[in-house]
Amino acid sequence: MRGRRLFCDLLYSGFIYAHMTDPRYPIGKFSNDGPPTPEQKKKMLKNIEQTPAQLRAAIAGLSEAQLDTPYRDGGWTVRQLAHHVPDSHMNAYIRFKIPRSSPTSRIAGQR
Repeated sequence: MRGRRLFCDLLYSGFIYAHMTDPRYPIGKFSNDGPPTPEQKKKMLKNIEQTPAQLRAAIAGLSEAQLDTPYRDGGWTVRQLAHHVPDSHMNAYIRFKIPRSSPTSRIAGQR
């Protein structure tokens, strides 16, 4: 349980909604409020910068059993989420980087 709580605290505080109404959709529904303000953008970039260290700290010292605990019934385990988050961020980074380096490339969507 300690691993689940620590990991959920990391994921759902700060840059992600602190109050989850449905654990199947922990970040809630997407809401586009237009382009971010410079202050919002600065905060978002700071959160992205801090996420790897916060993730490492959240799972440091967890037992194998804790790492294999789902964050919700039927959900992914802490271990799976710990791998998914950086994997997802790297894929997004690559999808956005390629068009920046080639004037004819476009951002690839998820399949």
